[in-house]
Amino acid sequence: MEKWQADKFPALKAEAKRTGAAIYFTDEASVRSDFHAGTTWASDGRRPGDDTV
Repeated sequence: MEKWQADKFPALKAEAKRTGAAIYFTDEASVRSDFHAGTTWASDGRRPGDDTV
């Protein structure tokens, strides 16, 4: 990792700056930067799936 940070990342960072790109890092958890949980259809103050009235 240290070698990559010293040898490869500076060029990657410079290219991103030059082109106006953003650099994102993820791991094997597959977290997405554009994730949206969406909308639920429960009444205000209630959780979807609640069976109580």
